[in-house]
Amino acid sequence: MRLMGTEIGGVLTLEGASLKGATDIQGRVTGYALSADRAVIGGSVFCSPADGHRFEAEGTVRLMGATIGGQLALDDAWLNAPKGLALAAERISVSDATILAGGTAIVGMVNLMGATLSDLFVQGEIKATTADANALHLGDASLRRLWIDGLSGLGKVNLEGATADTFDGFYPELWGDAPTATTGLELDLDGFTYRRADSAGRCLNAIAPGPDSHPGTPTPSPRMCWSCWTASFATSRRAGSTICRNRSRRRPGAARSGL
Repeated sequence: MRLMGTEIGGVLTLEGASLKGATDIQGRVTGYALSADRAVIGGSVFCSPADGHRFEAEGTVRLMGATIGGQLALDDAWLNAPKGLALAAERISVSDATILAGGTAIVGMVNLMGATLSDLFVQGEIKATTADANALHLGDASLRRLWIDGLSGLGKVNLEGATADTFDGFYPELWGDAPTATTGLELDLDGFTYRRADSAGRCLNAIAPGPDSHPGTPTPSPRMCWSCWTASFATSRRAGSTICRNRSRRRPGAARSGL
């Protein structure tokens, strides 16, 4: 699917879509599932489940240099590019939440180098090609809020040179200088700076607010974790009126003001 340089004034909806790049004579995917470099989307981009089917992409999803005026929602998505980039979004700019959460499963690197993001929520599984490769690359990215929790996979989470106003999800018992049995991931923090950590005294998975701009698509709430929000959304579609049942639970280790 080619949308390079396209300008869309409203929402781009790919909910429940299955995209597949071109294949070679042996049936191996070699092309891009979605090519939308330098696209300008006035609203949100929804790659979320619909009618019981998740968004699936075989081949790279390219959003390099794209500008998105709303959310980039890849909740519960499946991206498969085992020999390269699953999501190539260097220098992307997203005005609202970027969601890689829920049951998101990714084979291949997620590249967000130099991205300008409001809030980034990462949960699920990301597997790089090798343990030494980057699974999630946020080098030199600028974020208002970075939320990482419940993430597993293979490879490195690279935050070198990135900046965030708020960092949620840094738990020393889960992250170390080498891959752990808990996550399978290594955290690279060289040059990473943030103003505050915000993980104590409230729901561990609490995520930032955003307008319910598209019915059927998760909209984060600061008062509840992902699982609590999606459960309430499924029944009431009014997440903001519900208090998270996990709000008072805390993990070992105090929040830190810097790394």
